[in-house]
Order: sequence, then structure tokens, then C-alpha cells
Amino acid sequence: MISFAAFRKRATTAAGISTLGSWRCLVSAFGTSDRITAVFRDARASRKLWLTFPEHRSSLGQIPKGCFDYDCREEDDFITEFLAQANLPDEGICIDCTGFLKPHLMFMLRALKAAGQKSVDVIYAEPDYYAAKEKTSFAGEVVEDLRPVRGFESSMREGKSDLLIVGSGYDPQLTRAICVKKAHARKLVLLGFPSLRPEMYQESLLRTSEAGEALGFLVGQDDKTLFAPANDPFATAAVVHDVVSRSRLDSIDELDVYLCPLGTKPQTLGLALYYLLEADHTSVTVYSPFASDVPSDPSRGIGKVWLYTIDFALLSEIETELHGAKA
Repeated sequence: MISFAAFRKRATTAAGISTLGSWRCLVSAFGTSDRITAVFRDARASRKLWLTFPEHRSSLGQIPKGCFDYDCREEDDFITEFLAQANLPDEGICIDCTGFLKPHLMFMLRALKAAGQKSVDVIYAEPDYYAAKEKTSFAGEVVEDLRPVRGFESSMREGKSDLLIVGSGYDPQLTRAICVKKAHARKLVLLGFPSLRPEMYQESLLRTSEAGEALGFLVGQDDKTLFAPANDPFATAAVVHDVVSRSRLDSIDELDVYLCPLGTKPQTLGLALYYLLEADHTSVTVYSPFASDVPSDPSRGIGKVWLYTIDFALLSEIETELHGAKA
């Protein structure tokens, strides 16, 4: 049994951002909301780098001087070019994931692991609330593409059993898109509970329920709904590990697993961690819908500010033990 509790996390308030640590370099996705600007201003780092995504430009206005601004929508090419230009140190890196696009965040972790980073700290600042409540949207209505996240794909074979785990979010059109793509898969929804704020659980539940016909069940049913804290990537990884392990044991055929990160950034981190730890080179693929427009951040205010330590050295040790046990 893998213990994801071996990875470290802690939280502070907005006033305590400067106490989270000190780094050689902070990388943040540019945005104008309080929770993005406060972390960039108050976090202690020798270098601070902004980057911005083409999908955010229409909602950002003027881009700061020196911000990495690359006209590319492919997450692997975008992050690879950023890393080539940024010349990041070989240790002491912190990523503020609050404003990141999810596929880019996942590929960033994979790229840093491949580059030999021993560990990376990740900050996530919770929103205080969403002004539009349950009508909040994190993506445009038009889904332009639906494909595996670069570096998180595997070769699936026809005739196998399929399991689709969808992270619950605020955009039912994205949930519908992945459900239509994997229409014959057994589907589960991963809800963020406890949620970042009490009302956000209901808001997310309402929005995900709008895709109930595509999912094929009423969201909230015990046997089709998974729960993991919305602010805990390690608990998310553990939940996915457990359900995939049980499903593999119960499946007559080999099981093809699809993960779709539509929930919070910490849950996205959890799916990435699960994949990098035990699903790489297996029949697991992370799928993401790509929408036409992505607002930079529809939140207001700042809640808790979290620090997660992604320990790649520990990750490698666990990987070695896993492969040894399977040999």
C-alpha cells in the first residue's frame, strides 16, 4: 500500500505568505486577481518569473514587461520553451499553480522531474468566493479539442474495459465532452469534499449534475461518486490509487483508465502525482478538454494559502520499490 501521506503540506493565511519559505526562483502564471498578485508580491524568492498563456490573453489586458509570453497552445512545447529560456536553478524552485492551466501544470511537473529536480514546492491560494457563484465558468462554451495531456498518455488497445474518472468542476460542457468521447466507459465522478468553501461543494455539484445525462447517473450516488478534499493533492492521489486498484482486481479484462482533471488545481496535482508515481507506462491516460477561451481567474479574495512539497527523490524511491515488488 502506497502512503501518499509521506508528502508534506501546510497552510497559512494571506498575511502569512512570506512565512511559507524562501526559494531561489518563484514561477507564477500572470493574473490580476488578489490571490495571484498577493503570492507573487509576498512570497520570498531571489527571482520571480511571470508567464502567461495565449488562452488567457483576452481577459488579462496589459502583460507585464519581462513576462514569458509564447504564442503556443501545446502544453509540452510551451513549457519546454519556457524552461529553455528561464534557465531555472537545479534546486529551490517554487511554482504558484493558482493561475496555471491544468495541462501545463501537469507537464511542468513531469518536465522538472525529468530534468533531475530533487523536489519542487507548489503554492495554491484558495479563493474566498466566486462572484458568479454556481454560474462561474473556467472555460468557454466551445470545446476545440479533447486529447491526452502531453506526457500523460499511454497506448490503449481496443476490446479492453474502460474506466473514466472525472474531476468535478464548474463547466458541465467539459464534462459532457469527455463523457461523449468515452461513451462506453464506466464513469465515476470525483467530488471535492470537503470543498474549499462550504458553498462551493453545492455549486460544483449543481454544475456537474447538469452533465448527468452524459454521465449516465445522478451525481451524488454513493457507488458512482468519489470524495477527496479539494485542497489535498495527496489525498486525491490515494483515492484514485484505491479505486483503480480495486477496479483492476474486479475487472475480467485488462482495465484501461482515463482521468480527466476538471476540479481544483490541488486535485490536478493529485492526478499528476498518481500518474507519475505508479501509472506511467501503464494503461492510464489523462484526458483534457481544451476550450476556446479561458478566463484568467473568476475568483474574489484569498482564503487559505497552501504549500505542497513534491519530493521527486521520494517519488523515485517509491517507484524503485514498486518496480522491485512487481518484478
